[in-house]
Amino acid sequence: MLGVVSAAIAVAAGVLLALLGITWWQAGHADFVTGPFEVSWPRVAGVFLASLVASLVAALLPARGTARLDIVSVLAGRTGDRTVHRGLPVVGLLVMAVSGGIIFWGVSDGGEGTEVHAYAVAGGAVCLVLGCLMLIPALLALVCRLGSRLSLPLRLAARDTARQRARSAPAVAAIMAAVAALTALSIGAASDTRQQEMEYRAQLPMGHGRIWISPEQDQSSVRSLITAQAPELVVSPVSIVGQADPMAQGMTNGERASASRLEVVAAKPPGCSDAAVFGAFGSAGGVPVDPSCTRLGGGAQQQNAQIMVVSLQTLAATKAVSDAERHTLQSGGALVFDPVLVDSGFVDFVTGRTKAGTVDKPTEMPVVTSHHRVPASAIDRKTWQLS
Repeated sequence: MLGVVSAAIAVAAGVLLALLGITWWQAGHADFVTGPFEVSWPRVAGVFLASLVASLVAALLPARGTARLDIVSVLAGRTGDRTVHRGLPVVGLLVMAVSGGIIFWGVSDGGEGTEVHAYAVAGGAVCLVLGCLMLIPALLALVCRLGSRLSLPLRLAARDTARQRARSAPAVAAIMAAVAALTALSIGAASDTRQQEMEYRAQLPMGHGRIWISPEQDQSSVRSLITAQAPELVVSPVSIVGQADPMAQGMTNGERASASRLEVVAAKPPGCSDAAVFGAFGSAGGVPVDPSCTRLGGGAQQQNAQIMVVSLQTLAATKAVSDAERHTLQSGGALVFDPVLVDSGFVDFVTGRTKAGTVDKPTEMPVVTSHHRVPASAIDRKTWQLS
């Protein structure tokens, strides 16, 4: 009964403490964002059953040991656990040595690059703890012999601990297991935090954010919401060339799919035809896709190959713009990542028009409407890419 009550209290306290801890942490850290607090009741039930079984086992083992004692010897004070088997500490030392070697191999270059080293470290750690448990009875007996030179209270405590090894060994093992688990969790958390720090790449400078709005959404409502909730924020639009015709807004899905127009813009590398730059629509037009011609704009499948339009003020607030790059933008030019597109300081663009496709009818090859030659400068993708 006591085990059931303690398990129930522990489970309820764990859920409440988790909720209080998250609430307290969020109150003092505005940058900490998490979803709604949800309790996985099957997992909670699993923890409750595990606690209940642990309490029953903890009560059963000492009771079985007590049942085997001689009542007369106990009353006379002559009882104690049986002598420790001499081979048990030796086996424990061997298990610890082998486990330590496995752990060192797992974290060394010998196991790096495979999944084997992870299981080796975990299995070696478990075996290392088991080897230590085999040594505990012998260590308790050694403490009793060394305690003969201690003061009377400590000598009595050492003798009682050694005599009642069936009671003392589980207590020491529980403390050791708790320390081992806490150490493993701490090492894992520190390692994961360090890895995140090393691999972290900021998408935007501190103090900046981004909101993606699809062509079907009303931009004015989003702006109004931002103004109402956070009037101190400065909103700067960033557009992508080649979106659907805004006149299609308000139509049904079928009407929008059949009536909306796509204004397609693509960069034309030297030596490529007008049709080749619209490679994304090649399957409908019967033109094979040439990756060397679909590098920027309509026809390119990569997200980083989109043509983005942003004000110079917004760009300068997020990136370090040089004088030459600023001059290029102010003169109506463009900054491109791909130096292959730049020909004598210019990039050729081809514009086309087509209708948005449907499931039954794919988007057709755009009809070329015009050509443009725009001043351009090649920039470093690593320092400029808006990921």
